[in-house]
Amino acid sequence: MKVLHISYALSWGGGEQQMVNIIEGVAVMGVENSIICPESSKLESYFKNKPVYLIPLKIKKGINFSFLKKLQKTIQSISPDIMHIHTGKFLKDFLFISLFDKKKYHVIFTMNGMIRKKSFLSKKKYNNKRIDKYLCISEAVEKNFIDRVLDNIQRNKTIVVYDGIEINNSSDNYSIPDELKKHHLTHKIVGNIANHNDAKDLMTFFKTVNYIVKEKNRNDIVFIQIGRKTKRTKDYQEYINSNNLNSNIKIVGFKNDAQNYLSQFNCFLMTSQREGLSMAILEAFSKNVPVVATNAGGIPEAVINKETGLLSKKGDYKSLGDNVIKIIDDKKLADSMTINAYRMLKSNFTKQKLAENTFKLYNILYIQND
Repeated sequence: MKVLHISYALSWGGGEQQMVNIIEGVAVMGVENSIICPESSKLESYFKNKPVYLIPLKIKKGINFSFLKKLQKTIQSISPDIMHIHTGKFLKDFLFISLFDKKKYHVIFTMNGMIRKKSFLSKKKYNNKRIDKYLCISEAVEKNFIDRVLDNIQRNKTIVVYDGIEINNSSDNYSIPDELKKHHLTHKIVGNIANHNDAKDLMTFFKTVNYIVKEKNRNDIVFIQIGRKTKRTKDYQEYINSNNLNSNIKIVGFKNDAQNYLSQFNCFLMTSQREGLSMAILEAFSKNVPVVATNAGGIPEAVINKETGLLSKKGDYKSLGDNVIKIIDDKKLADSMTINAYRMLKSNFTKQKLAENTFKLYNILYIQND
C-alpha cells in the first residue's frame, strides 16, 4: 500500500507531530510512505534522513499554474493508493488539481483544530467531493467541523481517530533545566507549554498567575511558560511587568525539548480558548503530572473533571487558580488523578492506537481500490 502524505506546514506543532506519529506507526504495518512538504520546513529537516520518499517543494502562494502542473506531475509519478492531506493550506491547490487529475486514488484530510468561521470559497475547498474521509482528532473537532464547514454530502464522511503520543517508560535522566534549577527545591512549579497564539489564550494563563500570587498570596509557587513567541508576546510581557510578576513567572520561548520540563512540574496548566486535543496535556499524563485545564474543544474528552484532572470554564482565571492550588495542596488528589490519567492515556491516546486506527482506515479505502 502506497500512501502519499502532504503538508504545507513550515513550523512544528501538534499537527506535525501527529503526522510523524502516523507515518512512523503505519510504516511498521507495511505502508510505503511518501511525503511532500515545503523546502526548509521542520518536516523536511525531520524526514531527510528517515526511510521515506521525501519530496521538498518550494510552495507557491496564490494560484500559480506552473507550480500546480509540477505538483500534479509529482503526485502522478508517485501514483499513490491513498493521499493523506495534513494541512488545510494544501486544499486550495488540491481543488484545482482534482479538476484535471482523474487518477483513482483515495483522499483523506486530517482536521486537527476548531474552526471559528470560514468564507464561502474556503468552505468550497473543504467540501471537495474528491475527499473520501475526514479524520478528526476528537469528537469536539468532528462536531465543530460538521456544524461550521461541511455540506450535507461530505458530513457523512467524518471519522474520529484520537491523537496519540509515544509513551517512554524510561526514567528521565536529563538534568534539571536551567530555568528551574533555582526553584525546584524551594517552590512548587506550575508550567504551561503552548505557542503564543490566540487559541491558547495565554493572557488567561498570566491572569491566573496574578490571581494566585496577589489574591491568594501564594509566593511558594513559581510559573514557567514555554512556547514559540509571536507579536502577542509583547502584550504578555507588559502584563507581567505592570503587575510586578517578573519574580513569579518566566517566559522561556520555544524549546525543542519542551517535554523534558514536564517531569519537573508539580502541575500543568492549560488555559486554551480553542483546542482540538492538546498533545501537551497527553505528554503531561505520560509524565504523571496533574493537569488543570479549560473545557475548550476536545480537552474534556481527555481531562475528565476530578478524575483525570480539574476543569474550569474558558477564561475563568479564578477557577483555574483555585484548581491549581487544590492540586498543589492536596497530594492525595493529585496522585489519584495522575494514576487515572495515565490509564486513560494508555487505553486511548497512544502513538500505537493512532497508527492502528489510521491503518484500519487506509485498509478499508485500499480494499475499495481493488
